[in-house]
Amino acid sequence: MTSAKKRYVAYLAVLLGSLVGVFVWSRSIRADFLEYVEHELLDNNDFVLAAVDPESYAPLSFSSQDVDGPAYLHLRQHFMDLGEVMWDEYKIKGVYAMKVRGAEVVFIVDSAREDDPWHSEPGAVYQDPPQALFDVLRDGQARFVGPYTDEYGTYYSSFSAQKNLVGETVAIMGLDMSAADFQLLLNERNRAPIEFGGGLALVLLSFFVLIEYRIALVRRIRAKEEEVDRLKADFVSLAVHQLKTPLTGLKWSVETLASSPGPLSADRSEAIRDIGEITRGLNELVNALLNVTRLESGRIIIEPKPTALDKLAAGVIKELQKNALDKEQEITFAPDAGLPEVSVDPLMIREIYKNLLTNAIKYTRTGGRIEVRIASRGADIVSSVKDNGLGIPEDQKARVFEKFFRAHNIVSLSEDGTGLGLYFVKQIVEVSGGRVWFESEEGKGTTFYFSLPLAGSAPKEGEVRLS
Repeated sequence: MTSAKKRYVAYLAVLLGSLVGVFVWSRSIRADFLEYVEHELLDNNDFVLAAVDPESYAPLSFSSQDVDGPAYLHLRQHFMDLGEVMWDEYKIKGVYAMKVRGAEVVFIVDSAREDDPWHSEPGAVYQDPPQALFDVLRDGQARFVGPYTDEYGTYYSSFSAQKNLVGETVAIMGLDMSAADFQLLLNERNRAPIEFGGGLALVLLSFFVLIEYRIALVRRIRAKEEEVDRLKADFVSLAVHQLKTPLTGLKWSVETLASSPGPLSADRSEAIRDIGEITRGLNELVNALLNVTRLESGRIIIEPKPTALDKLAAGVIKELQKNALDKEQEITFAPDAGLPEVSVDPLMIREIYKNLLTNAIKYTRTGGRIEVRIASRGADIVSSVKDNGLGIPEDQKARVFEKFFRAHNIVSLSEDGTGLGLYFVKQIVEVSGGRVWFESEEGKGTTFYFSLPLAGSAPKEGEVRLS
C-alpha cells in the first residue's frame, strides 16, 4: 500500500472515529439533559407546592361553578404568576393542580391563558392521565414521567401530592415541559457537537497534519473559555435563582398581609416574620456576592493596624452566641496567654472568624460543641475553629474552597446557603499573607485552621472596603 493510500486510510479512520465520537457525545448530552429536566421539574414542583397554600382549595367545589368565584380567581392569578416564572426561568409550560374524584381526575386550576388550547376549566375531566399520577396518590412520592402523550400533546411532567396540615392529600400538583420545548433546548445543547463534527470533518479531509496542531490549540482555548463561561453561568444562575425565588415568596407574603382584614392576626405575624427572613437572606447573599466581586477585582482596600486577635475573635463569638444557644451548642474559647498584636486589617479578619463560626454553628447539630483556639506557631499566629458536626465527605474535600461549592451532606441538611463563605475566607486569608486548611471526618466534625504572619499584612490601596 502506497504512502498516499496509507494517509487516506488514516484520514478516513480519524474522520470516522471523530464522527462516532460526535455521535456518542450527542447521545450523552441527551441523557444528561433528560436527567437535568427531571431534576428541574421535581425541584420546581417542590417550590410551587411551597408557594401555594393547601387551604386555598377549601372554598372550591372543583366544578365549573368555581369560575367566577373570588377564591378561584385569586388562586388562578397565583398560578398564572407562578407559570410565568416557570416559563421565563425554565421553559416549563404549565403549572396546574388536579383532584382525584373516584375513578376520575378533574382539574382544579392551571396557569394557561383562557385562549390557550392547553387551558382546562375547573372540573374538566382529564381523559387520559398517566399512571404516575395515581402512583403519587397511592404512596405520596413525587414522580417524573416522560415523554408521554395525552389529549393535550406530548410532555415531560412531574407530579407531587399536596397535603394539608393533617397530612391529607388535597390536590396533585403538576408541572409540564412540552416535548417541542424539550427538543429546542436539547438542540441548543447539541449545537456544539454538530458544529464541531462538521468543521472537523472538512478540516481533516484537507489538512490532516495541520489540524492536529489546530485541534490541540483549539482544545486549550476552549477549555479556558468553557471554564470562564461556567463560572459566569454559575454566578448568574445562582444570583437569579437565589434572588428571584425569595422575591416571589416575598410578593405573596406581602399580598397575604395586605389582603387580611381586621387586627394583626397570627397569619399576619407569620407573614411579617417570613418577610424579615427573606429580606435577611437576600441581604446576606447580595453582600457575599459584592464582597467576593470586590476581592476578585483587586479593588479592595487593605488597612493593617495592630490588632489583638483574641479580642477580635471574642467579639465575634459574643455576636453569634445567641445562634449557638438556640441550638443548645457550647462554644469554648481558648487563646494562648500573652498573644502579641498582629498588624492586619481587623474588618477583613473579623469576616474570617464570622464565616467559620457561622458555618460551625449551622452545620453542627443541636447540643454540639464548638472550640475556638488561637496560638503562636513560629513565625505565624494560627487560629482554629473546631466542631463535632457533619464533617466533609472524603471525595469532596478537594473542592471545599471552590466558589459556589456545597458538599452533598450539607445540601441535604439545609438548602439555604450560597457556597461562597469558604471561598471568601480563602481569598481574605491569602490577600492577608496567610494560608487556610482543614481536617475533617464525615459524621465526626471539622477543624478549620488559618494562619497569619506575625510580621503582619501588607497594606494595599484600593477603591472599596468590605461591605
